[in-house]
Amino acid sequence: MFAGSEFKSVRKALDEIPIIDTHEHYGKTWNSPETTLYGIFRQSYVGAEWLAHDSELEDDPASLIPWLEPVRDNSYTFSLLRAVRQLYNAGEAELDHALVRELADKVHAAYQDEGWALSVLRKAGIEHTIVDPLPVPGYPHDEPSFHLALRSHMLVHGYDRAARDHGGDNPFEFAAKLGHQISSFDDYLDYVDFWVRHHKEKGAVAIKSALAYERDIDVKPVTRKEAERIFDTGTKDPEEQKKFGDFILDLLAKKAAEYDLVFQVHAGLALQATSHPCRLMWLLDNNPDTIFDLFHAGYPWTQDVLAMAAERPNLIVDTCWLPIISPTAAVRFYHEYPEVARRADTLLWGGDNWYAEESYGAAQTFKDCLAKAVSEKVEGGRWTRKEGLRFAEGVMWRAAGRWFGISL
Repeated sequence: MFAGSEFKSVRKALDEIPIIDTHEHYGKTWNSPETTLYGIFRQSYVGAEWLAHDSELEDDPASLIPWLEPVRDNSYTFSLLRAVRQLYNAGEAELDHALVRELADKVHAAYQDEGWALSVLRKAGIEHTIVDPLPVPGYPHDEPSFHLALRSHMLVHGYDRAARDHGGDNPFEFAAKLGHQISSFDDYLDYVDFWVRHHKEKGAVAIKSALAYERDIDVKPVTRKEAERIFDTGTKDPEEQKKFGDFILDLLAKKAAEYDLVFQVHAGLALQATSHPCRLMWLLDNNPDTIFDLFHAGYPWTQDVLAMAAERPNLIVDTCWLPIISPTAAVRFYHEYPEVARRADTLLWGGDNWYAEESYGAAQTFKDCLAKAVSEKVEGGRWTRKEGLRFAEGVMWRAAGRWFGISL
């Protein structure tokens, strides 16, 4: 992706440094023998939910190439195609029907080995992974190198027993599954505490909020009395719904501090009118004992996140997703972050994917971007090579190890 002797030297060195990946979405079927090449593409960021296609992707070699045509230049596509080519030994051969058929056969054969997907992560250098296991919040994987991020924003919908978050989850249904009958607001607050404590005991290292996909991430102060008044009313008033949610989000931030969990929060690309990272200011400032992990470097508002990182002692910044959104933006961010941040060990990376192939491609792009920024600083005399590699180690594993308590 990039060139130059210093870049190549640094990039080679990064392949020898382990990664703690702070964010992935591996569900129960992440290594299923039913996995197909076509399924990987459909569920990835190359899929129709994220990019525009002129046709549907069928499970047929003749379908993939025209399906990819409108998005061949997109960074998501580049990253995933690169991963598939490398992992399944396709080289630089032209992507034609015969090659697609060959790749599809290789993917099917690889996934008959239940250890294949994990071996792909190891090839990428990923030694530990924090997983928000879509589509089942709170599902703990048996794999010991996976660490749970507890998706909890369904809890903001306690104003209505029929309300669901954007993933289709309902807090009252989950409570019933876990043996909790909720009749009062006190019952609900007890359940919120149980939900966090129960999953902490199961190995959770973080609480996660992805509310940026369904409402304003801004949080305002709300009293307990106001939240209790709105609880279980079935209100359809958006302002009332938000008030209840604001109270719960603030409560979850406090629970994160109480149970020594990091609060991971999505900002940036989502509902763009209401997902600017600066809208989180009150929540951060009202919870000084909580460590907030701000996702995606707030892209496209990365400059504002840099300003936040310069001032907020309880903020760590996660570049998960950023390198495959825009490698150009990622290189710039890795350049600028150490120049302005309050402390250097607050910058992290995660893949933010559903399949190991995606994570492999994302890890390669991440290392490209990080190596580009580091090598340019070395060439410019800002760092020695040793200093540059130390910074890179911080982003790749040291910061995540510190803040999430994960040891290599």
